[in-house]
Amino acid sequence: MTEGRVRLGAARVQRLDVAAAVVITGVMLAPWAPLATAGLAVGVATAMACPLLGLLAAAWAVPFGSAAALPMGAVALTPAPVLLALTAFGWALSAAARRRLPVVPAAGRVVLSGLAVFVAGLALSALAAPDIAAGGAEVVRWGLLGLALALAAALGPRRGVVLAVAILAAGAAEAAVGAAMAVQRVGPEAFAVLGGRIYRAHGTFGQPNPFAGYMNMVWPVGLALAWTALVGDGARARGGPPRTRLPLGRGLAVFGAGAAGLCGVALVLSWSRGGWLAAAAGGGTMALAWVARAWGGRVARRRSLAVAWAASTLGVALLLAGAVDRIPAGIGDRLGSISRTFAVWGVADAEVTDANFATVERVAHWEAAAAMWAERPWLGHGPGTYAEIYPRFRLPRWSDPLGHAHNIYLHLLAESGLVGLACYFVFFGAALAAILRAVWHPTGQFEAALGLGLAGVWGALAFHSLLDNLYVHDMTIHLGLLLGVLSGQRGRAPALGGQG
Repeated sequence: MTEGRVRLGAARVQRLDVAAAVVITGVMLAPWAPLATAGLAVGVATAMACPLLGLLAAAWAVPFGSAAALPMGAVALTPAPVLLALTAFGWALSAAARRRLPVVPAAGRVVLSGLAVFVAGLALSALAAPDIAAGGAEVVRWGLLGLALALAAALGPRRGVVLAVAILAAGAAEAAVGAAMAVQRVGPEAFAVLGGRIYRAHGTFGQPNPFAGYMNMVWPVGLALAWTALVGDGARARGGPPRTRLPLGRGLAVFGAGAAGLCGVALVLSWSRGGWLAAAAGGGTMALAWVARAWGGRVARRRSLAVAWAASTLGVALLLAGAVDRIPAGIGDRLGSISRTFAVWGVADAEVTDANFATVERVAHWEAAAAMWAERPWLGHGPGTYAEIYPRFRLPRWSDPLGHAHNIYLHLLAESGLVGLACYFVFFGAALAAILRAVWHPTGQFEAALGLGLAGVWGALAFHSLLDNLYVHDMTIHLGLLLGVLSGQRGRAPALGGQG
């Protein structure tokens, strides 16, 4: 009897083994690879046939594409550049079929011209770089900004609004992810703040500072949409084009306000000192742009609103100054440490503590970058070479190059010299000129709102670049898409994938 049960049990085990083998074999032989290939082919065909979908996906791939990054040596290929390339291929096929090349509006051509100067400066510096591949990668990174701008501008006015909504939605989703991670205390112990009650928000960026930088590239646009819908963009500016384009809907304004609020909360939770100050700089730039726009018009109501905005900004600043002792200790200490960052130099022999580690580390990389620039002041050591040559210039105890100098201006001086930095300012100024033109001489409410928001983005970017390098994680593509949507508001004809 017992022997029969043992045989029955052995037979059952054998049947289970056979069943498991069949399942495993089925999984291995199932057409997963062909299905995946077919899905990829469908995605490629969709991006090529409908460029708008490719750009929408690229907008989402900027914050979330790191999850699907493909390592390729020292760099990683993320989905956003691939989506841009597919969209550009579809764009080229469409242009060939119509025998008509889409035209980028004048504002976009101005920015592209400035970008071409900067890319030429980088390429010139790359010729003398020890690693031509690294220099080429940096040139491609900035070239992608131009490609994103051209593709987004070619969408035309109405489809550009759809892309702007996708950019705001992606930013809001990233903000929600970062806030949830902060509350749930996700991350390394070094991110713990307020006694470990929360962790610094970093989202899919891996680090709080670039996460905060991305938030500062989203919330100004949402806030500008809400503000413009509330008070209007004012009368037609003197010498400006007729206001015939795209009034701003209430639903879009509410959505923009919600996205801005989420990004603002996530920005606070990032605990990034540079991000906080950059947000203040961005808000101040928006206020100044609006004041200048208001006083350039002829409507007394707008002038009154401008004065009220400036007065309220000053009042809030005075209120915060008077209430500094009532700010929570953690936030107050964090804000107070900002001034110490700029006051320190010569940290080779500085005593490093937990309280000043981040400050000393940052300044050590500034000093290394300054030494690099001093050796080759005109063309630098070549784009993309900072980490490679850092060991020759590093200060004692600071062996990790961290990838960049934590200051874009010093970083450009080290890698591209005075020529590269001057060319960068040409690009930055060209983009700022296009942005201010949209604020001061808009063709419609949406263009005025987007210009105002981008003024805030540019102000925040200019300041935050003193403390970090934000041109990482495909954020050049993000900026290119925003500038392209702005430029496309002055497009006259459908140019990319159908009616604009």
